[in-house]
Amino acid sequence: MSLSVVREQILNFVSKSAPSVMAIKGEWGVGKTFSWNKFLLEAKSENMISASRYSYVSLFGISSLDRLKYSIFENAVSKDSIGHDPSLDSLRKNTLGMLEILGRGSWSKLKELPYIKSAAPAIDAWSFMSVSDSLICIDDLERKGSSLELKDVLGLISLLKEQKKCKVILLLNDGTKEVADYEKFKEKVIDIELHFSPTPNESAQIAYDNSKDFHKPLAQYTISLGIKNIRILKKIERNVENAWRAFEGCESEVKMQFLHTVVLMNWAYFCSKSDKDIPTLDFLESMESIYSIGKKDATEEEKKWKSILLSYNFTRVDELDRKIAKLVRNGYIDLTELSESI
Repeated sequence: MSLSVVREQILNFVSKSAPSVMAIKGEWGVGKTFSWNKFLLEAKSENMISASRYSYVSLFGISSLDRLKYSIFENAVSKDSIGHDPSLDSLRKNTLGMLEILGRGSWSKLKELPYIKSAAPAIDAWSFMSVSDSLICIDDLERKGSSLELKDVLGLISLLKEQKKCKVILLLNDGTKEVADYEKFKEKVIDIELHFSPTPNESAQIAYDNSKDFHKPLAQYTISLGIKNIRILKKIERNVENAWRAFEGCESEVKMQFLHTVVLMNWAYFCSKSDKDIPTLDFLESMESIYSIGKKDATEEEKKWKSILLSYNFTRVDELDRKIAKLVRNGYIDLTELSESI
């Protein structure tokens, strides 16, 4: 499904007031969460969001349904505050709203409970009573605590839709056990299912907004290698941002060499473990000239790598390239050390 279609469906979903559930599936790292946040901000700027409140919840480490319920309450913000992290102020407002729903005597009843630890389940339950007319995004399903069952999560999502008049977005990573289990139960819960599979071109559009002067050439290089993983694209961007000052005043050719190499080496470092057709960073660092590859001692794997590097127009490794490899491995580099290699 193209990025434009996914965007259109998301904007349409958040603009309608009818309670419903949408699932967005895709490979790990292709930018589901990143894109959801981006399109949600677009909807906010156009005043398209029908729900009065929004809550984003990561299931990472959440081991009980009560904890999930409280997290939905705890992370709720007004739709005007979308794009800002939940704060003590937003939690205070949520708590005041909960007490209004429960009645004026609720706080005194809460204080009468003997131990705050024993009160926690009651607080969780009471807080969830105030959740309604909300847009809720549930993410990181595969990282939930082992004691939290998927069928219970889906049951809660169904309750949010049917009884709480909420709209729920569920973000899912393909190829996980949780998605396999989800397929068994989704029919009764999910209203809309989108498959998020951006092209390398679309992934570059998601990751790079052309606000930096290096974004356009960076995108050209990532597209040529077919990189779709948003996390890797953002790592590449951070590498460039960390080192770009060292290239101030340099000729365009030198800057392009840096961008060309940093893309290739990130691709090699992060993708070669899962795809043996991609040359490793160790191989790139050890290479003097690509034309020395292909002799009798070259493996079939290395011959494939040579073909890839030739098509990318990467034919030799110099001292600057080796400094870039160090940047990729460590995530940072001494700018003085880098400047000495330029």
